[in-house]
Amino acid sequence: MREMGGSGSRKEIRRLIADNGYDGFTQEDVYGTITSSRSGKDYCPFMFDFNFGLKNLYAAGMLKALARGKDVELTQQGINFDLSTYRTKEQDEAVAKYWEIHAKSKKKKDEIKV
Repeated sequence: MREMGGSGSRKEIRRLIADNGYDGFTQEDVYGTITSSRSGKDYCPFMFDFNFGLKNLYAAGMLKALARGKDVELTQQGINFDLSTYRTKEQDEAVAKYWEIHAKSKKKKDEIKV
């Protein structure tokens, strides 16, 4: 994202990952689909990791709030952070707290539905 000036669409970020082979990802890894054995529908496994990764970066303070259809933006911390030290203990704690809150919120929503 730094190469993109600190922000970009999810589509642009995926294209950059696929085109440059970041972390060894190929075009097939990024865009390839498989068929679900349960539903029979096609899906792209990369998108699960990609979206969880974005949420983890948000929780760690590297990204501004994520919104559907909006560009993903780095925070000042994300722009200046030394990536060789990612993930710090503090970032791990922030990510764990984010998912804990998310799980509690989902549980409440599920209870309301019942």
